Amino acid sequence: MSIKTRLVFEWRRIRHALAALLHVGNTRTRVVMLEAQLAQQAAILTQLQQQLNQTQQQHAAAFNQLQQQVADEAQRRDELANQLGELVQWLAQNEQRSAQRAELTMTLMQKIAELVEWLAHQEARLQLQAVRLNDFQQDQQREFAAVRNELAELKTAVPRLAGTVLTTMRQPLDMSIQRQLDELRADLRQRQLTVAVASNIPVAPLPPLRCFDAPVPWLPAHPGRDYLVTQPYTLLYVGALQPDHAQSRLLECLYQLRRVDDGNVALILASPLGAADDANYLAALTEYAAQLGLSDQVELRPQANSAQLSATYHAADLYLSLAEPSVLTNSATVAAVQRALWHELLVLVYGVTPIMPMAQLLPNEARLTALAADQVVAEIKQVWCDRNRRQRQWAEQRRRSGYAPALVTAPLTVRIEGPCDSSYSLALVNTGVARALHHAGDQVALYQTDGYGDTRPQRSFLATNPDLAPLTRSRLRQVMVTLRNVYPPRTNALRGLVRIIGPYGWEESGFPHQWIRAFNRRLSGVLCLSDYVRDVLIANGLKIPAITTGLVADALLDHSPRAPAGVTLPGGYRLLHVSSGFPRKGVDVLLQVHSRLPPEMALIIKTFANPHNVVEAELTRWGYRRQGRDAVASRWVNGPRRVLVIEVELAPAEMVWLYQQVNQLVAPSRGEGFGLPMAEAMLFDVPVVTTDAGGQRDFCTPETAWLVRSRLVAAQTHFALPGSQWAAPDAASLRAAILAVRAASAAERRSRTTAARALVLARYSQAAVAWRIHAAVVALN
Repeated sequence: MSIKTRLVFEWRRIRHALAALLHVGNTRTRVVMLEAQLAQQAAILTQLQQQLNQTQQQHAAAFNQLQQQVADEAQRRDELANQLGELVQWLAQNEQRSAQRAELTMTLMQKIAELVEWLAHQEARLQLQAVRLNDFQQDQQREFAAVRNELAELKTAVPRLAGTVLTTMRQPLDMSIQRQLDELRADLRQRQLTVAVASNIPVAPLPPLRCFDAPVPWLPAHPGRDYLVTQPYTLLYVGALQPDHAQSRLLECLYQLRRVDDGNVALILASPLGAADDANYLAALTEYAAQLGLSDQVELRPQANSAQLSATYHAADLYLSLAEPSVLTNSATVAAVQRALWHELLVLVYGVTPIMPMAQLLPNEARLTALAADQVVAEIKQVWCDRNRRQRQWAEQRRRSGYAPALVTAPLTVRIEGPCDSSYSLALVNTGVARALHHAGDQVALYQTDGYGDTRPQRSFLATNPDLAPLTRSRLRQVMVTLRNVYPPRTNALRGLVRIIGPYGWEESGFPHQWIRAFNRRLSGVLCLSDYVRDVLIANGLKIPAITTGLVADALLDHSPRAPAGVTLPGGYRLLHVSSGFPRKGVDVLLQVHSRLPPEMALIIKTFANPHNVVEAELTRWGYRRQGRDAVASRWVNGPRRVLVIEVELAPAEMVWLYQQVNQLVAPSRGEGFGLPMAEAMLFDVPVVTTDAGGQRDFCTPETAWLVRSRLVAAQTHFALPGSQWAAPDAASLRAAILAVRAASAAERRSRTTAARALVLARYSQAAVAWRIHAAVVALN
């Protein structure tokens, strides 16, 4: 073999060996890859096994829970079965009681059928008597007297029968049976009237009008008399406690009223001193009230003397009589109705016919034609809901009784009720309105009272306000208009043709429901300090008219400035804040901002001591410390920053001086009904910085003031009204507004303050407010 051949052979062998080596390498690589894939699959399998274990555990837990639910449902099923058994037993007992009631009802129906037959017999006799009366004129009076006696017997038979059934059943009468009795009584009255007209029977003369006690008795103020604000709507009947006066029917009406209303309604049953009360009937009424669940809503006042009757009438809203018609001719009954008219209560009386003396006193709207409790309740609810009906009835009752004029004419006779002897905001509103109406020529009586009762005006105040003293002594016998402005706002015992709360202020978006309900049921309307107050009342359910009149803001212009003794104002640039110091006044935000203002800007706070005043607490909170205090003011410092707090009452002339000494009035209020200090500051060309929401927006506009940006937040007041809001001022915006006033040119400040003064003088002068109140009274009447 040649060398060449051998070389070729070796080369091929080497190449085959190399190929085999390469094949082995590839195989190992693939094995490594397969091992890696196998390890990955094993990991996935392990993960799936874990998930399977978790799922099995969850299923086991769910199965155990389901078994527990099945056991619970079985237990509930057993309980329901037991309750069902008790219900079946109760229904059986109730069915037995219903059978007893049905038997009693059947007995009553039989008696009614007998009564109907008796009425038919009496009708035939009446017709015969009428023929005889027409034929024999000379015997007319004698024959009719006999018929009238028989009618009296017939009228007394029905209440005796109803009283017997009432004593037996002790249940509110079935309405269908009561309506049948109403129809029988109405038919009887119609026949009586027909005979009377055919026989030319004259109407019985009305007893002479009597003037009773003063319509508004003295009620000393006391903090415990908060019930005056939530006073329930009170029904009243005055008469002997006897079955023919049918006080039991009034209990049934009260029972129905409480079922259809929220329960804020009460009933007073009184008898005058010397009345022939039936002790057994009184005990039966007490027991019946307890059975109806009315013991807390019914007050019995037997044998009440004149003073007690005065307080009784004063506490009532509506005089309601469901007595038998025969009682209505009694002089004591007529006197009770006259006294209700004297106290200007709305009156509803059943059974009045045109030939009765009572018919001369009562308009048609005051006459009830049905005794069924649900129909009487419907009439009362109409009185509650229909303001126009109340106005018409008040006017017509006045016209018929002759106690007071039935029309609102100029000059007005106005009774203003509320605080009036201090610098308290309500007192300023009331005295401003009193002066405005007095200067307009109206007859004004100023009556010092508040939400918790009556007080005497302070002599020192009357000495310094001699123009108001005669108004506080005035006692108007006849009142056309009552303006009451007290806190809390009580609405009971108002008198006059037009009965008004206001000018009224409110500072948050919510309003107590019980107050709105009382407004709607008792008032002619509400006068509001601002459009904001009006909108809040309407949004919270006010149905009667709400009219914006504002308040008198120019009273300080009648006084010359006088510096208060002992008051030394800090030097430099002066900011003034005038408020009660309530949390809603924004004192906290004001002090927060003042602590970051330039040190030369001093702050003066004019306030007064009261339980809700937070001025000192907020001063301490924001790092101020008291530097000194005297009988007039206290001085606080925070580094170079100064605050003067004046808590004493300043006279009007001293307030004029204070306004003239400051550079700005700052009022970052969260809620305002009007904002009198802002309007007063504008009268003296003081720039006003205030929040951009609230009652002050009626006159604080971008053209008349510097407005602070705010946002609505939950109102933090002691009322805790759900969803109620007020406007929280932004601290950065307040600081910017204060600095903007200082940086503004004299021309820019003068432009706004001049426009502000002109607006306040045009809208809130005495003459302007008196004119708006006159217009509102005319509209409300």
